[in-house]
Amino acid sequence: MRLYMKNKKILWILVVFVILIVGATVLYQNLSKYYAEQEEENEIKQQVSITPTPESENSSNNTSEPSITETPEPTMHPAIDFSMQDIDGNSVSLSDYYGKPIVLNFWASWCGPCKGEMPEFNKVYLDLKDDVNFLMVDLVDGSRETIKKGSKFIEDNGYEFPVFFDVDQEGAYYYSVYAIPSTIIIDKDGNIVNYHQGAISESVLRKELDALLGE
Repeated sequence: MRLYMKNKKILWILVVFVILIVGATVLYQNLSKYYAEQEEENEIKQQVSITPTPESENSSNNTSEPSITETPEPTMHPAIDFSMQDIDGNSVSLSDYYGKPIVLNFWASWCGPCKGEMPEFNKVYLDLKDDVNFLMVDLVDGSRETIKKGSKFIEDNGYEFPVFFDVDQEGAYYYSVYAIPSTIIIDKDGNIVNYHQGAISESVLRKELDALLGE
């Protein structure tokens, strides 16, 4: 009887030991996967600091005060050329506007932060339109945002800056725009010098354009 109890006790110890080993293995695998995903996410964040990287759609549709994210320092990466449609239905390219600094802004009429920054963009445009090309690009998906909706929004608010439509989502694709507003500042030679995620103020916009115009 004592031998039986002793063997039973040993058996239970072995079972508990095996359970602990299996649990530790599963925990190690999960932690390894977690840290691998975190490392990959960090690499992506470092990469998109060069090109536009917006937030999720939910945060872009939030009408609360948006945060501003800027690249740590100016970059000199060539802007990617893409085609868009102007207000008259003509196809134009980003490169058509090289020769002057460019404000490339991606927006939509349903986006709260986009609507919030537009009066200031329009004000700066009226002051600098002879020296800076403003490309206010409406991200058209054919349902939530259409050319008709975007055009009506601009007309109703009396904005005078040039409006374009990314009907094929070409610009959104090349610049990895997954949230709006996103603003890219481009120099006269077609190089990206700064990127802003979220709405930006008039003072920030003026400061960066003044720096380019003073070169």
